[in-house]
Amino acid sequence: MAKRFGIDMAAAKDMKAPVIVAVIDDTLTPAQRDSVISQLNEPNQQGVTTAWEATKIARKMTPDLVRTAGALFQRHPERTPLDVLQSADAAGFTQALIEAKVLSDQDAKKYIRDNGAMSNAQQGGG
Repeated sequence: MAKRFGIDMAAAKDMKAPVIVAVIDDTLTPAQRDSVISQLNEPNQQGVTTAWEATKIARKMTPDLVRTAGALFQRHPERTPLDVLQSADAAGFTQALIEAKVLSDQDAKKYIRDNGAMSNAQQGGG
């Protein structure tokens, strides 16, 4: 985003919470002003994809967590892994994900329901 506004990328890298303030030239016509405002208000961040989020989480999985998940699935061979994760039976595993910092607090709120079951991002936690 910094490059889009002509800011040195090296300088922007060290900024903690940068704010860009646009000052619009008073000599613009209303149509020009509206066009500039529309362009400045375009979303400037790429959306995070589900695949990217899943990859980020998978990279944090430890062998112990993988074994814990495997044991959870083995206790319920009649159910699909998704069904097991979306049930309260997954509470111990989801707590282990939180304790191991595989899921951030924000991710935990997004993906884990109050009963410890996992949800998908569209459903949200709770």
